[in-house]
Order: sequence, then structure tokens, then C-alpha cells
Amino acid sequence: MPNSIAAPRQLADLFDRARLTPVQRRIAAHIIERGPQAAFSSSVELAEQVGVSQPSVTRMATSLGYAGFAELQREIQAIVLEQRAPSGAPAATQNKMQRAVDHAIASLLELRHQLADLSAVQHAAGVLSHSPVMPVHGSRSAAALAAEFAFFAAKIHPDVRLLSGSRTEVLDALARAAEGGASAIFAVSMPRHPRELIEVLELAADHGLEVVLLTDSSLAPPAQHASVTLAAPVSSELVFDAAVAPLALLAVLLEALADALPERTRERLERFDALADERDYFLY
Repeated sequence: MPNSIAAPRQLADLFDRARLTPVQRRIAAHIIERGPQAAFSSSVELAEQVGVSQPSVTRMATSLGYAGFAELQREIQAIVLEQRAPSGAPAATQNKMQRAVDHAIASLLELRHQLADLSAVQHAAGVLSHSPVMPVHGSRSAAALAAEFAFFAAKIHPDVRLLSGSRTEVLDALARAAEGGASAIFAVSMPRHPRELIEVLELAADHGLEVVLLTDSSLAPPAQHASVTLAAPVSSELVFDAAVAPLALLAVLLEALADALPERTRERLERFDALADERDYFLY
């Protein structure tokens, strides 16, 4: 795990290389304070977090002697993720698989920091729990996350409908869910964000449904179509992204969904447990 004392000191040393403007010092202070988040934020996201323009972030990087923000970000990531292997070897000697796990750990640390404020998760759970019908959709790489959410949500919500199949099948199923009384939809979108998801979200809006979106960034393209956006960064160090933090956030949302209507949750889980015992579903 990153050294919580050493990392801010090393980040501060990073910004002592040049005289920064007041705006640039604000950006640097944010990076020092929020190392794990800054390490995996784009220049646009970082600018939004600090309340400055994106070019200000780029200019700060070049003032420090970097070719651009991407180069600076790589050094920030190296500092945030610096750790020692059990043998005492420096992190630089670790293989790419170990470094990928380090990045996944950093994404979970960022999610933990975000969850200090549960208002967005609780709001999303309230919106979904009070929808008489809950359609759930995720396409391409997000399909598995959507299916997992739908599987567990069905244990505590009376009418969960996983929208899958061809484009027209999904749109038809969404229309039927709206006719059946749905007031909200839960959608999952992961990079590179499928184009067809936008059509689904637009149709949901046409039917008056609130959209609860789980994605990798609040600035992801589908977020502009969402009423509530829950974001957790993916780890993209390997050929294919690892959605470790989004999966953890999915579990957090399910817990909040269970808490939103506790009596209904208790009754439904007790009924399921009785049925599972009666039909001998499980080994233990």
C-alpha cells in the first residue's frame, strides 16, 4: 500500500521544481492532498475538481518541464503507487501484472475516499427502490456488471428486468417496463462507452424515467443523459480494463438499495431463504 506520509512529501517535492502561478499552486495543492484521485483523473477532470480551466492544468505540467499533462500524470502515479515488494525490491522492479494490481488498489482507495459522502449512492438507491419496475441495462463490456446487479437486486426488489438482446429487443423491453410502471432505469457504461446505450437512455428520458448511471467517470459521455451518476475509475494498465472499483461500487449500491426499504428487504430475503432451504439450492 502507498505510504500515507511519504507520498504527499514526494508530491510536494515534484512541484518545487519551478515557480508556479497562484492558479497552478491551487492545482498542485489539490494533487498533493488528493494523490490517488489526481493520479487517475484526466486533465479535464482535474480542472473540474479544482475549479480551473483545462489549459491551466496543461500549462502547469509544461512549467514543470513535462511535455504535457500525461507525462506529469505518469510521475504522479509512480509516486502514489510506490511501494516495496516483500523482498525489499523497489516497485520499479515489479512486473506489469503487479503494477496493474497496484493501480486497481489505487482505484479502490479513490472509491473509499468518495464514499465518505454517501448522499449520491443513497439518492440513487432511493430512486431505484421506489420504481415499481426496475429495468437494468448494460451493453458490451458493461453487460456482465448489469447482469450481476440485476441478479442480486431481484432478491430485494419485486420486479427487476434485465434488458438484453438486440437493439430493438432492448428498446421494446424498455417500453414495456415504462408501461408497467417503471419510474427509473439503472444503466452501466464502461469505456469505450457503446453508442447504442445513448439511444436507450434517450428513450428512457422520453418515457419520463430517471436514469441512474454507474460508469468510470462523471465526465463520461453517457453521464449527460443521467439523473444520478455514480463513478468509479477502471484500471487500464493491461490490454483490457479491470473494473475492480466499479464492481465494488455496484455492491455498495446494492447495500444501499437494501437499506432504502428495510422491511421489504427483510421480507423478500426471508422468503428467498425459505425457498432455497425447501428446494435445497445450495451446498451449505
